[in-house]
Amino acid sequence: MNNQQKVVKSFHDASACQEMMDRLERAEEELRQLKLETLQRDIAIAAEQLKNGEYTEYHADNCYKPAKSYGR
Repeated sequence: MNNQQKVVKSFHDASACQEMMDRLERAEEELRQLKLETLQRDIAIAAEQLKNGEYTEYHADNCYKPAKSYGR
């Protein structure tokens, strides 16, 4: 392989690498957007349930259970 061929191959490898990085960034952005939409939907559902009285109140004094009591 001569020097000109090495430069062309190197350029091709760099282009392929950049293309892969661009695709990865787009996939990460799409995933971030899907997670955000899911979170917003879950919050809207929870707000509606709260508004409709569909919830249970918990108090610190009655929700504590010693770790030793689990599994018995």
